[in-house]
Amino acid sequence: MGDLLTATVTGNDCGVTQLRWSVDKGVDTAHEFGFSQNPTTVTGGVSSVTITGTGPNLQNGAKLPVAVYATPLDEGSKVKQPGSLALDFVQGSVQHGIGITGTDPIPLYAAQTLTATNANPSDQMSDIYWSAVPSDPRYTVVFNPDTSPVVNNTTSSTQVTVYGPNSPGNVTVSVYARSDNSSVPIGEKDFGLTAAGSVPAGKVLSVISLDGDPVTANTPHLLQASYRTMGGLATSGTVTWTIDPPVAGVSLGLSSTTTDAYGMSTNSIEYTGSGTATATVKVSAGTTPDIGTLQVDFAQTVTLPGAGTMTLTSTDGTDNLTEGQP
Repeated sequence: MGDLLTATVTGNDCGVTQLRWSVDKGVDTAHEFGFSQNPTTVTGGVSSVTITGTGPNLQNGAKLPVAVYATPLDEGSKVKQPGSLALDFVQGSVQHGIGITGTDPIPLYAAQTLTATNANPSDQMSDIYWSAVPSDPRYTVVFNPDTSPVVNNTTSSTQVTVYGPNSPGNVTVSVYARSDNSSVPIGEKDFGLTAAGSVPAGKVLSVISLDGDPVTANTPHLLQASYRTMGGLATSGTVTWTIDPPVAGVSLGLSSTTTDAYGMSTNSIEYTGSGTATATVKVSAGTTPDIGTLQVDFAQTVTLPGAGTMTLTSTDGTDNLTEGQP
């Protein structure tokens, strides 16, 4: 659900190809707004997006005034000022989901606070699992913590730091906040990035679960470590993996791995047992050493909001295939 907004760019050869959308809520701090896509592409002078608001119900016909801005991202554009629109939001149907707020764009190399807000406090939740996907794979996103507790069934906060080349341009980072309540839709927000005055010295070693979190018990799951300079250059080396502290039934496939040409290295983790378990994966590399950690939670059954299934079949079967033939 949401409301469709359309921006129209007038004038020939104005050079506007992308717009970044933002909301000024004034003094309101209780409500959050998100866009279906951000930034958006301008085609034929037109760009559209859907805006959605979450937060406490507006009582007795109350209105929430906001200002929406669409700002050109093209450095060579002849359009220098953002377009704006004043809107009044009223109470719609009760929503379920998670809103994400924080500094946008995110400054590189500096930890920033992100907050996930439960759109409907009647939806019970205890933890938020944070993850992110940058539009440019040279960037690394680190959450501290990657799993954060929900306070009063309402909000949960973490620190996020983004590393990579100090010229982000139009690079975006899609941040996801998933509740431990599988009936609540996953929250998502796209953040821009801003350059810093200089690139800090040092390296960043991070680790993520390629299968998400939590994961199912009694099945191996893939982990990926990334070892790079703060400016995004791949670093070669040996990565040491441990469960710290040890957890009964939780084991890693390998105790050490070697990074590839992209500074990446993979491993597996598995919990063999009944019930649930929580383990902290610790990776280390270099002489200092550089260290990264990841909390991995295990459950006997894991359900993802809105998840479906995909099945692959082969018209030629799966056995005795001819090498070199499609």
